[in-house]
Amino acid sequence: MFTWHAHAGAVTALAFGPGGRFLVSAGTDECVRVWDPLAGREEWCASLRVDDFLRLPGDPVGPPRHLVTSADRVAVASPALGLVLLDLATGRELGSVPLSDVRALKAPPDGASFLTLASAWSGREPAVRQYDFDGGALATPILLPTRSGPTALAVSSDGSRVAAGTTLFAWPP
Repeated sequence: MFTWHAHAGAVTALAFGPGGRFLVSAGTDECVRVWDPLAGREEWCASLRVDDFLRLPGDPVGPPRHLVTSADRVAVASPALGLVLLDLATGRELGSVPLSDVRALKAPPDGASFLTLASAWSGREPAVRQYDFDGGALATPILLPTRSGPTALAVSSDGSRVAAGTTLFAWPP
């Protein structure tokens, strides 16, 4: 058993990279870190902190809450920055998508895309959206028939079904 002590505060999200070669963590210090889990060594750290003087009143704040990986990318949901795409090998930022209300991220088994669940709490209808790991939207959002703001998202192991809150539907739409 290994225990890492690197985040200045709590760990808020974890995801293994392909084949378990990397472990990605995010914390209340607003950093994303990639680890070699067998060696217990940090490979890189990327700060997603927005300086306080750049924030406007009412801007969303908080640490990254969700992570998902592909063969060479990490998608991170951060309340302050939206979706941020990082290079898995280096931590370099590759792009971003301005979403501040992401409640869940999941990757279908294709490994080339990921799904977001954006909550109704932002004033929009809750919806599931698909993105490729380059940040491009791939499909029309699926609007959910509830305004209660579901916060859970699941993808079946074969990628043919998606559940969001209490709604189950075929995938791709």
